[in-house]
Amino acid sequence: MTTAPVRPGPATTGGPAPTLTDREIDLLRRLAAGEKHRTIAPDLFLTVPGVHSMTRRLIARLGARNTPHAIHIAHQHGLLDPPATVKLSPALLRVMELVADGYTNAEIACRLGLSEHTVKDHVKKARRLLGARDRAHAAVLAVEARIIRQPNRTS
Repeated sequence: MTTAPVRPGPATTGGPAPTLTDREIDLLRRLAAGEKHRTIAPDLFLTVPGVHSMTRRLIARLGARNTPHAIHIAHQHGLLDPPATVKLSPALLRVMELVADGYTNAEIACRLGLSEHTVKDHVKKARRLLGARDRAHAAVLAVEARIIRQPNRTS
């Protein structure tokens, strides 16, 4: 098994960068891109439960709480491209700007003429792409990466 070299980058998790295989890095990249386990499985020559298992082991190796946290840790250690290279669709950008401004899903849905369920799905996808733990973390990462503008909600 080959291991991916660790790219230079800030390691803010407090420990040394983990050594991951090329296959594990590929899985993380694809999860960060929002791919589903069922689409990843055939390319890795695994079953869907096998991808689930590999993901759980990877989360444990990185000391993460869940998949978005594992992606975030990988970004911090320079194992994945920085979140700034993440491309959010125009719809995700509009939603994330309103999240950063402090609006709730219901308020965002009303402002954009979407259902609350659609807004929730957009926030979830943006979180996954950014490797964020929650919606607030996603907003902070998007602002820091200059994907969205600084919040300016005045009301």
